[in-house]
Amino acid sequence: MDIAVSPITAKASPSMLAAALLCFAAGSLYAWSSMIPALLARYGVGVQQAGQVFSVAIVAFSLAVLIFPHLPIALKSSHGAAGAGLLASISLAAATMAPNFGIFLICYSLGFGAMSGIIYIQTVELAAKSAAPAILTPMMVAAFGLGGVVFGPAIRALVALDWQLMALLPVALTLLAATGLVLAFPSRLTTTSTPDQTAPDITTAAPVRFSQVAFLWTIFAFGSGAGLMILGLASAIIEDRGATATFSATVLAAVALANTGGRLSVSALGRWLSPILIASLSPALAGIGLLTMIISPKLYVGGIGLTLVALSYGLMASAVPVLTRAITSTLTFGHTFSLVFTAWGVAGLVSPWLAGASFDLTGSFTGALYFGLASTVIALTAIALYARSTSPFASGRATSRHGD
Repeated sequence: MDIAVSPITAKASPSMLAAALLCFAAGSLYAWSSMIPALLARYGVGVQQAGQVFSVAIVAFSLAVLIFPHLPIALKSSHGAAGAGLLASISLAAATMAPNFGIFLICYSLGFGAMSGIIYIQTVELAAKSAAPAILTPMMVAAFGLGGVVFGPAIRALVALDWQLMALLPVALTLLAATGLVLAFPSRLTTTSTPDQTAPDITTAAPVRFSQVAFLWTIFAFGSGAGLMILGLASAIIEDRGATATFSATVLAAVALANTGGRLSVSALGRWLSPILIASLSPALAGIGLLTMIISPKLYVGGIGLTLVALSYGLMASAVPVLTRAITSTLTFGHTFSLVFTAWGVAGLVSPWLAGASFDLTGSFTGALYFGLASTVIALTAIALYARSTSPFASGRATSRHGD
């Protein structure tokens, strides 16, 4: 007897909105660079060491994304999401009181980073298993990016007001509020003893090939490298060009908005362009942004370049889940995407670390910009090869066979 997972329907919209709010709060991880000045002042660490906070957080995030889909379905309920939200809030509160850098790394990077990963993969999986995954999946991913839009400038402003590490408290409180809403509007994927006719791809989707996963992994790793470097060190990069705290906060807001705008645009662009074509726009935009920053050291050029790279990253962040959904069934999406998502973890570990190390050695971020440029070239090459090997998918709307 077949066991099917029922997609989330329009009736579950309140629970989907609650999940999006929790994902939004977890997305404050993207606001990390706003905390760099506070970390330097509190513990006296260098830029490279400060960058390790974001790198370790991404590793913890990625491991959580990789492991969580393999847990029993009972843990993937509103109670599981609420538990992750509560632990994320506690981790942030503990980070504000950390007596040394090592304890801060444990509380923020390992604690908050891992819980954010669980929140992210669960909410994205809920969207992917909805009645309209091509629309709701990018929107859920955008909710995560929106956290940086709101919390990045807010945290930077609070740090400038001498809140220091206490600037993380608003995030902790938001997580608590979102956790309460998730409990108030529970959602759980249910199983039935008969096939669900609203999810025709459960039994008809072709097996995922290793080459497809390998291509998507490469695209995501190199396509997100420059964006993660910018998101992790945006404040340090722009302030190295002489930006004031106010200008820095403005750029961080622009970076976060561009990141979110890129994520949201995938749903709209998907009406006219194939996902693989949308993904190819990402490294192209990143290359333009990085080149402008390499050519000109001017402050406003730096702000424009950072914004373009963030926009490109937002496109990639939403395009990859859609690309993954196009080659998977409803049941296999979570497992496959968790494997592809490890590319994000590798890029997040390497990119900010290389950028920080380059700055500490040379006193400039120029080397990091060249690294990002090389990464975009590799991503474009991988996208071209993937499109060539999957020509029917590349030439049309990938989600059409799912009835989206």
